Amino acid sequence: MAGRSLQLSESGQQQARQALMYLGLTQKAIAYERAIAAWSTVNRFFNGKPVDRFIFQEICEVLELDWQAVVEVGGEGDKPGDGVVGSEGGWGE
Repeated sequence: MAGRSLQLSESGQQQARQALMYLGLTQKAIAYERAIAAWSTVNRFFNGKPVDRFIFQEICEVLELDWQAVVEVGGEGDKPGDGVVGSEGGWGE
């Protein structure tokens, strides 16, 4: 998945969980009701494991998070700012 994947930073994991609670959502709701990805992929996102860049950004959008603010820089995924436009602003800023 190198080159196409992103993962949450440690602080990003905390922000994502807080946003999930704040918005009254569950991981399963994101997976099944929003139909973004399989539950296992959504679970990988919340546990800081690499997921596909598009899915990472979609989940961040649902959570109202700026994906560039929560992505792990220098991990298995790519660095932010590589020409992919993400949502601006967001919950928790």
